[in-house]
Amino acid sequence: DPIDMKATFYDGMTNGFLVGADICVEEPVFEDGGCQTTDATGSTTLTWENPETTDFTVTLSLEDYMDTIFCGRYDDDVAASWAPEIDATGSVAFDYWAFKKSDVTMFLASGGVTLESGNGTMLINLLDVSGFGIENAVVTLMDDAGAAVGTVHYANPMSTAIDTAATASSASGVVVVANAPEGTYTVNVDVPGKVCVPWFSWRSDVADVVPAPVRADTMTRLAIGCD
Repeated sequence: DPIDMKATFYDGMTNGFLVGADICVEEPVFEDGGCQTTDATGSTTLTWENPETTDFTVTLSLEDYMDTIFCGRYDDDVAASWAPEIDATGSVAFDYWAFKKSDVTMFLASGGVTLESGNGTMLINLLDVSGFGIENAVVTLMDDAGAAVGTVHYANPMSTAIDTAATASSASGVVVVANAPEGTYTVNVDVPGKVCVPWFSWRSDVADVVPAPVRADTMTRLAIGCD
């Protein structure tokens, strides 16, 4: 059956609605092109006529904000998790957050990192089943040859700055990979005693490994669950 979908977009620092943002669903392909502009409540609505197993790739563009890619997936597990909300409301709703370029620049500067033009940035949230951040995770972004790409930085427990001394994630579970060349990579996550799988991420059949895109001058956002 078709699925009615509502997405609301917020400022990652203030939680204010992002009004007038250009939103495009690149994957899966929608017959009407999948592009809309957010309304006064920062929202867009789409009807997915033929749901099927797929990755989701949603892009946001808005003046003063980082161009952003939001990753997701749809499979039997996701369908089951959506079912109660669809039964109760007739639709499924999502919330997304994007950041101003100035805020991203300031955050990275706390770790002595400067955005390099032509490269991309990845913001990863590592979460447990209750939505709390995962500690002690070591993250590597790798290319097809198994080589590390970009520079990995871990946020402090309050997510207010980069912890320059950290070699693994703090209680925030926030990880930033800066200045990676454009391409499609795998995010490799190593957490002692836990297995990590895609949440708001592209699909993966391999534990602790999640594929993700990087585009020039763009932030890729994804969430990975570890249990």
